[in-house]
Amino acid sequence: MERLVEIAASLEGRLSEDRCYCLKLLAALGGKYEGKNIGTVSRRELIAFAGNIARQIHLAPDGTPVKIKLIAD
Repeated sequence: MERLVEIAASLEGRLSEDRCYCLKLLAALGGKYEGKNIGTVSRRELIAFAGNIARQIHLAPDGTPVKIKLIAD
């Protein structure tokens, strides 16, 4: 994971305190741990998004096709 952080820093630059690196497509949804799938997001947005996705897929067995609903507040 340390190497991935180095790659993220080289691609996205240094972060302010309220932001973090993230996968653009979550690993749980098939996203790969690679440079082209790395972005930045506010910590608040990441926690809210990841929690929402987790609630929607928590009972699905591994490999189950899923449909994710994105609802704006």
